[in-house]
Amino acid sequence: MVGGPGRVSGREADDPNTRANRRAGGAYIGGRSICQVPESANLPGTGPVGAGCHSDQVSTHHDFRLWRRTSGDELLSFEHANASFVTPYLAIGGDLETTTEDVAVGQLGELGDAGITHVIDVRLEWNDEDWVRERRADLEYLHLGIEDAGQRVPDEWFEEGVRFALEGIESGGIVLSHCHAGVNRGPSMGFAILLALGWDAVEALDAIHAARPIAFLAYAEDALRWHHGEGSPELAEDLRRLAAWRWRNHLRLEDVLRAVREQEELA
Repeated sequence: MVGGPGRVSGREADDPNTRANRRAGGAYIGGRSICQVPESANLPGTGPVGAGCHSDQVSTHHDFRLWRRTSGDELLSFEHANASFVTPYLAIGGDLETTTEDVAVGQLGELGDAGITHVIDVRLEWNDEDWVRERRADLEYLHLGIEDAGQRVPDEWFEEGVRFALEGIESGGIVLSHCHAGVNRGPSMGFAILLALGWDAVEALDAIHAARPIAFLAYAEDALRWHHGEGSPELAEDLRRLAAWRWRNHLRLEDVLRAVREQEELA
């Protein structure tokens, strides 16, 4: 398990040797730091910090887990790649258009320019690992394919994906979790990653929805089961909150899929 059932333990999170492995200066997007703060800078709530940051929302290699997006924070957007940044260290999205070589090469280049270092590919129907490695040998790639058929997703799937993601993030990397359309599987894994990093469930759902409105997260329930453990009162409460969140945001899977098809027709 990753620090217990779906969590990174407080001991591991606070370990100075772990923190020292993170990239100095904060979380990077597109080769720049949107919240670049030296170790000597004021910690959250103690005074002004670098450009693009808020004194109570600092992301450094000491406290990146505290980062939460505010109205003054800007995350990089993609022009060609089917991906969306949720945090400076996590993106979610869909796949590369590898059936059209020049398009896919451009998309991969854009992901690289954005600083993506680790990819979790959760499609069972396809695997781009060999194609990607021929063009980006330095990219860490985990193929962890499952069907998108509404099935119950086992804890082991979340466990392996989150472990890979946390190793990347803790070492200063930026993770992309993707499936085919970026609606269910990839965003659900991204949700589990945020839970493991200490995010509240609804806070994480809001961040994902703000970054990628077409994300439905059909396996969010399973991520919560993995995170809390079956039968826990925390699970029952967060399952209730998840259902209320979907209702509040008018999220119906058929509407999401219709929006995806319309986007594909316009592309």
